[in-house]
Amino acid sequence: MRRVKTPFSVLTERGHSFNFLQVNSFAEGLTFGADITVLASWMLTPEEVSELHRATRQRVVIADCSDPSLLDDVAYRQQIEVASLVTVPNEYLRRVVKSINPNTMVAPSCVDLPHFAAANKIKPDEKQPITIGCLGPYDWHLVADALEEISPSVRILADIRTTQALRGRDLKGIEIELNPYNLPEVIRNCHFGLCPIEGESGIDRVWEHEYGSLCRPVIVSHSKEKDTWIAKIEELIRDTKKRAELGQAAFELANENRATKRAGEYLSIYRKRLPHLFLR
Repeated sequence: MRRVKTPFSVLTERGHSFNFLQVNSFAEGLTFGADITVLASWMLTPEEVSELHRATRQRVVIADCSDPSLLDDVAYRQQIEVASLVTVPNEYLRRVVKSINPNTMVAPSCVDLPHFAAANKIKPDEKQPITIGCLGPYDWHLVADALEEISPSVRILADIRTTQALRGRDLKGIEIELNPYNLPEVIRNCHFGLCPIEGESGIDRVWEHEYGSLCRPVIVSHSKEKDTWIAKIEELIRDTKKRAELGQAAFELANENRATKRAGEYLSIYRKRLPHLFLR
């Protein structure tokens, strides 16, 4: 939800009004009184797709496509076909979305920098050992062997999907039930994060930038070699100076991808589809 909510929260600063209602099922009636319907990586049922088609006769639909596996679902591709704007985390997914719906506008996912930076007020527990963030929909099997070997000397913070992917491994980890509100605090309590990526389709820079918002570096790697991962992880564990330098570089990159720099791309959808609105 945070991916599609972030750019619109910026537009409120320009005088526009946005209200979000998170629901578990879709019906055309939910769109009454609204100009825009936002679908956040939502797998609709066939009945809900029919409701969506009726809703798009009068309203703009915006969809998030952050998980490549969603595109294997026929109903999800039908959502892309009727969307006026789709948010994506990488160039690969931009091309796929455009192949499905050449007429849709595609904008990159962005980062709500103030939301994450606010967690800097939280003072991490200095008594805790080095903490590694294992968060997000990444290819955790690539780093599983390395984590199992290195885990006795560190603390691992993992979300539910990660622990499921690493099930059966002897890890010294803590499972966190993530939501958009506690994610900044969780990242703040990490010294750095891991983003193991097997293929180009799964590259998701948003998680990386969210770490960077709090000056936390991230190890992004396609490697399948345990020793390569161990070497990269141990370097950041022992080299405090390098960790700080990479954290600063990560912040600068996140700053370039903050929502305020992307807001113009979202405004364009209103200028094109809702010309009766006064836009600044």
